[in-house]
Amino acid sequence: MGGGDVASISMQYTVLPSSMSLILSQSTSLESGRILFETVRASIDELPVNERPNIYVYGESLGAFGSQAPFQGEGIDGLTRQADGALWVGPPANSEYWQEISAMSNRGPTWQPIVEDGRVFRFAADAQGLSEPNDPWDSTRAGYLQNATDPVVWWSPDLIVARPGWLDEPRGPDVPAAMTWLPLISFELVFIDMPAAGAMPPGIGHNYLPTIGPAWVSVLQPAEWSPENTTAMQKALDEQTAAK
Repeated sequence: MGGGDVASISMQYTVLPSSMSLILSQSTSLESGRILFETVRASIDELPVNERPNIYVYGESLGAFGSQAPFQGEGIDGLTRQADGALWVGPPANSEYWQEISAMSNRGPTWQPIVEDGRVFRFAADAQGLSEPNDPWDSTRAGYLQNATDPVVWWSPDLIVARPGWLDEPRGPDVPAAMTWLPLISFELVFIDMPAAGAMPPGIGHNYLPTIGPAWVSVLQPAEWSPENTTAMQKALDEQTAAK
């Protein structure tokens, strides 16, 4: 999409599996995400204005948790002042920035809230959902991919004592109509779902493989890019994944 004119910068912040790190060392992930972004931002700011590249933030699961840290507590402006866009995939339920932005919603279901008519932030279970609502999307675009069946996104201590909004109608794709909330039991059941969430079929649970590439097309909106390009890109991504 960038014609090769792209640099990707990341860092390893723990040797623990994501699930253990999220429980045992949240501060490490958050601090690492903050340091990495601020270092890159400072380097870009040292360049002449007409030579500064755009900066986009990306993270999946625990990576989404940590890479949101630079913007916590600053609302929408926290992102728009510092970056040109973002894509966060399967953010854990305790992601403070995700909670902050989601809470600004004034309409839409819990699993696909609408914040300020989708001006900057959009929430969806797939790339097509990022085209909603049918209102202008600013030059700074941020997307959250969150499957309605992803326990990583929806498992929260609140489930112990309160019925979650994602069980309200209309329910998200693949959420069973028979599913009900039971104190403590629902908390335990969703927790039990987490270890296998990434092994679910594409588009279910914590498996976002078919949607990440097309979602980047939505966020970046590259010039002279066609639906055929997206199809070819996704085919290449699928083949690469199958080869691993």
